[in-house]
Amino acid sequence: MYIKFEKGLGASAVKRLTPVLRSHEAMPELSGILLETNPDGFSVTAIARNELFSAEIQFPALVLEPGSMVLNGSLLNKILELFGEDFVEMRTVGQENALLACGRTVYTLATRPAKKYPRPQFPQVETACQIAALPHLLRCCLFAVGHDPQHPAYSRVKIDAQGTTLTLAASNTFGLAVAGTQSDIISPIHILIPSESAQYLAYAFSDKENVHIGTAAGEAVFQVEGFRVCCILGRESYMDVPSLLRTFQPESVALVKPKDMSKGLSTLSSLSSANSPVQIQICQGYIAFDGKAMYANGKTQCPAQATTPMMKANYYLLSPLSKALARFGEGQLQLSVASNGMLRIQNNTMLFFLTPTQPIDLTVRAKTDKKGRKAAAWQGGM
Repeated sequence: MYIKFEKGLGASAVKRLTPVLRSHEAMPELSGILLETNPDGFSVTAIARNELFSAEIQFPALVLEPGSMVLNGSLLNKILELFGEDFVEMRTVGQENALLACGRTVYTLATRPAKKYPRPQFPQVETACQIAALPHLLRCCLFAVGHDPQHPAYSRVKIDAQGTTLTLAASNTFGLAVAGTQSDIISPIHILIPSESAQYLAYAFSDKENVHIGTAAGEAVFQVEGFRVCCILGRESYMDVPSLLRTFQPESVALVKPKDMSKGLSTLSSLSSANSPVQIQICQGYIAFDGKAMYANGKTQCPAQATTPMMKANYYLLSPLSKALARFGEGQLQLSVASNGMLRIQNNTMLFFLTPTQPIDLTVRAKTDKKGRKAAAWQGGM
């Protein structure tokens, strides 16, 4: 194999594949990128894979000698970044080495047999829908992904496309994040993708790209011209998100700016841990926050508009609420609470549900702390 290519194009292609790579003792090939020349003589296909998903990208190159090779992907990425010239030459030397040359700089890398590489089979799929700004929508949901082995569905991202609406959802034991957009949907899809795959999709594609999505035989393919990603789909049962959206009936409502609410919550975060609850109550013209910790209490509030006050306050976990607010960006939010205490924050493209929780029992903590101090004093007197 002998090829010449523009350094920027080759480096960009390899960098796009690098997050796919894994260090796996049983399958060392997963740390490599497969490079193959294409029959047209003017392009190369680069492939990387792991246990959950695989990616394939093409970039322009002058093929002087057709062939294939497998190189350590992370090392190849670093070398291409170090090269300063515009064009790179790459060729195999014997069966176990490859030379990379750029100007006066030459590197020799060990290769692996291309025939032993576990090449993924990308299924031929018909486009079910097209979506712009896919990375943005994924980032709106990924913060809410759970990692509970007892509930594997919580480690998935749900994608539903039907009618003219495409919806993404991620959930855990305390909250649900949903992001949606209008999309060109040809046929309905309802799929679960692993959170690791979703994180890669958010990295690999850009918000400007119009991503085509199709499914076949338990796999989903996300692709644009010259680049595609194939993901294994989850088979777990998932909550009926559309039903939840339809049945939520708010009793108290307020309009608030994310930065005002975040500022109020950040004041209380210094008093307690991220997993501590905070008391929230919608009042006339403002939202009240109350945080309690072992040695300190804190109260604050933020301005709100068009408020329908709550009859009583509820407790909610501080950490997921703060993370959700960080995803909403600028603009105005609608904060609403149902009769069962379920809290909902939403704007035009995203919403977040948070279940109520119980306050911390400070009397138990105080007794435990008192016993600890007594034990320390007793040991100190020995």
